[in-house]
Amino acid sequence: MDHHDIKCILSNWGESPLEMSQVRGVYRIKTGQGMRCLKEGRKSLQRAQFMMEGMAFVQKRGFAQLANCVPTPEGSLVVPYQGSYYYLQEWVEGRELDYLNREDLLGAAKTLGCFHRASIGFTPQKGYEAKNKLGKWPKKLQDKSKDLERYLNVARTKANPDGFDRKVMLFGEWMLNHARVSVKNLADSHYADLVDEARDWGSLAHGDAAARNFIRQGRELVLIDFDAIAMDVNITDLWRLMRRALSRNNWEMELATEIMDSYDQFVPLESRHKEVLGAFLQFPEIPWRLLREYYEKENRTPQHDLYLTERLENCLDQHRAIDKFLKNFV
Repeated sequence: MDHHDIKCILSNWGESPLEMSQVRGVYRIKTGQGMRCLKEGRKSLQRAQFMMEGMAFVQKRGFAQLANCVPTPEGSLVVPYQGSYYYLQEWVEGRELDYLNREDLLGAAKTLGCFHRASIGFTPQKGYEAKNKLGKWPKKLQDKSKDLERYLNVARTKANPDGFDRKVMLFGEWMLNHARVSVKNLADSHYADLVDEARDWGSLAHGDAAARNFIRQGRELVLIDFDAIAMDVNITDLWRLMRRALSRNNWEMELATEIMDSYDQFVPLESRHKEVLGAFLQFPEIPWRLLREYYEKENRTPQHDLYLTERLENCLDQHRAIDKFLKNFV
C-alpha cells in the first residue's frame, strides 16, 4: 500500500499519517493521536470479529498485556478497504523475546499462563465463524506424519539429491519414528479429556507463541498478533513456546522444567497435561515445517535453499539431545 491508501484507511478513525514504515507485514504509523499499528486481516471478516471478541474477553478478565485495539468514532474495530479489511491498534514499543535469555522465556511462560487463565469461560457469540481446533490435533499430526513420509520418498527418488535431500534421507526414519510415536502417545493420553474440559469451560489459545509476538517493555512482556487465536487446549501454546526455546538451547531439561514451573504459577500443570505436552514435543514439528517449505514452495532462490539446509542441519544435529530429553521428560 502507498501513502494514499494508508491515508484513506486511517480516515475511518479520523487520523492522518505523519510518518510510516512497514515492519513484519504491519504498518507502524505516527499520527497526531500517537503511534499506531495498522494491520490487514489475514482471513475473513468473521474471523476478525472472533479475534476481537476473544481479546476483549481476556481484557475484561484482567489480562492487560496486549495491544489495545482502537475503535472508530462509530465504534467499529474493523474497516473494509478495496476488498480487504483493516484494524488499528496502539503500537507496542520494545524488543522481541530472546530465546537465549532465560528471563525472557520464563516471562513468556508466565504471560501465556495469565492469558490462558483469563480465557477461561470464553464462549463465542453466534452468527460468525469461530476458529475451533478442539479435538483436531490427532488428525493434524497424522496428516503431518504422512507429509514426512512423502517428503522422504521425494528425497530418495531424486536423480541428483542435494545437501538438503541427503540430510532428509539420513534422518528420515528417525523423523518418521518420532512422528508415529507422537501420534500414538497423543491417542493414548488424556488429550480427549482436556478437549472436553475446554469445551465445557471455555478456552482460548493464542496460536502463534513465537518470539516476534512477545515484546519486552521493561520487566513486562506484551503478547501481540492474535490473528491465529483459536478455541483450543491451552497446552498447544506451551508446546509452541517450548519447542522453539528448547531447539535453541540444546533441549535442556532444566530449562523445560523452569518454563513449566513459571506457567504453573497461573495455570496448574498436572501429570495429564504434561503427558499431552510430551506427546506434542515428541513430534518433529520444526523439521516438518522446513521440509514442507523446501519441497512445496515454488520459486525458491539458492540463498533460501541454503538457509533451509543450514536450519535443518542445525535441528537434526541435535537428535541425540532430543532423544535424551524425550526419554526423561515427565
